[in-house]
Amino acid sequence: MTKNSAFHRATPLTLAVIACTALAGCATTTNGASDEAQLLQVARTWQDRLADERFRRALRLVSSDFSSRAWPDKDALSDYFDVARERGFFLNSAVDEREQAVTIENGQARIYPVGIRGNLGTAVFELSLRKEKSNWKITSLVMELY
Repeated sequence: MTKNSAFHRATPLTLAVIACTALAGCATTTNGASDEAQLLQVARTWQDRLADERFRRALRLVSSDFSSRAWPDKDALSDYFDVARERGFFLNSAVDEREQAVTIENGQARIYPVGIRGNLGTAVFELSLRKEKSNWKITSLVMELY
């Protein structure tokens, strides 16, 4: 390269922008690796908030379009958490550290198993999520008790 090449004439700021753009492209791969990391973080946050009985904060992870067989909408899930608090369902709970499988297909994601161990046994969730704006939100869930 000669000193008059485009590389040598570029300003340091331009080079920095090019480098950051290239790095950002590597961080967000087409196979969804960054989405998988975000989804695993949502699952862990869900577990932590339930184990700590911070149900209102757990509900922040739930879509306003939430619906499931056990809870037809987000309000019904909120009511369940009120009962769970009153009856101590999650009292002395801890996060179940099982490895979780994440699948993403057509903008929908599933994570399983997402577990909480407590006095009454283990609650294992299968979470269904979709991206709303830039955040993954829980749109449905199935809970199994063991």
